[in-house]
Amino acid sequence: MPRDSLRDRRSNTREIHTKDDVPLVEIAEQTENLIEYFNEADKPFIDLFSEDVGQQTFLQDIESDAETWEELSEGEYPGTQTDTDDDYYQMTIRTQEYGKSLGMTQKFIERSTSDRLLSKVEAVIESGLETQERAVHDVIFEGISDGSEDLWYDVPDHGAYEFERDHSHVFANTGELFGDSMEHRPSRHLEYAADELRHHGWTGRKAALCSKDFKRRLRDELSWDADYHIPQADGMRSTDLTDQTITIDGVELIQTPYLRGDEFFVVSVDEQPVKRYVERDMQVTAPTGGPAVAPGEFINSSGTMDFGVAMVNPLGAVHFAGEDTNYAE
Repeated sequence: MPRDSLRDRRSNTREIHTKDDVPLVEIAEQTENLIEYFNEADKPFIDLFSEDVGQQTFLQDIESDAETWEELSEGEYPGTQTDTDDDYYQMTIRTQEYGKSLGMTQKFIERSTSDRLLSKVEAVIESGLETQERAVHDVIFEGISDGSEDLWYDVPDHGAYEFERDHSHVFANTGELFGDSMEHRPSRHLEYAADELRHHGWTGRKAALCSKDFKRRLRDELSWDADYHIPQADGMRSTDLTDQTITIDGVELIQTPYLRGDEFFVVSVDEQPVKRYVERDMQVTAPTGGPAVAPGEFINSSGTMDFGVAMVNPLGAVHFAGEDTNYAE
């Protein structure tokens, strides 16, 4: 939807200047440019662990089996799929609006330099990115199937493996993950967790979120520790993950401040189990609601955004809780 230029509408409000004599209209325009740049910029962590989608509801045909073709006799045709509402499982991504005040009162604007005002705007935008990243973290941490209730869809069998709708990808300790009481190296824990994804046929790219404590265990295990680097999830701003990390059995490692101890998560990122639906990108919202389109509406305005994140495939990741580890020395 076209928007009037902020500069063209400056006559609608009394001219307000910053302490260093920069007109409010310029601050408002630069703020709009910063937010537009943020909305269009790559977000490596979010882009790695989630996929933006244009739909809120996902369906699975109850009777379908995408991996198996039917054997047909001469002149026979495959059965058609039904299309009534009762023939589908479905899941909906629920959105949530988020907001944070820019703190731009008239007094604050007139007593602050333009650099200080824009630094404040940049801090609000940065905290908006942290909010988006935390939402992705949370849905991974909370959305993996633990077998306590049925999944919203039927789990396809793969090869020699058969699965029920209460299939779990959560393992409390070393014994649960390996199915024995033996000691195992930290790297082997990652390998076995990744195998829980491979037996579904998901052999593509994988990434693990781990704590700094688990990172140190890997460092102590690996003989080439002097040359490896495991990036911080909250430091991934513009660098591609493959340029800055190591892989263990095809699993790329990222340490996150939201985990402690021996806990880690392995995500099948090629399968994109996490979906992100954006109802409204970040914008400057006037105190009366709606986008701020005139300089006067910039006063007492807020940054707002509306989006939702969901683990559409709760088996697309594995959680090792690390409650009782049995590591080989």
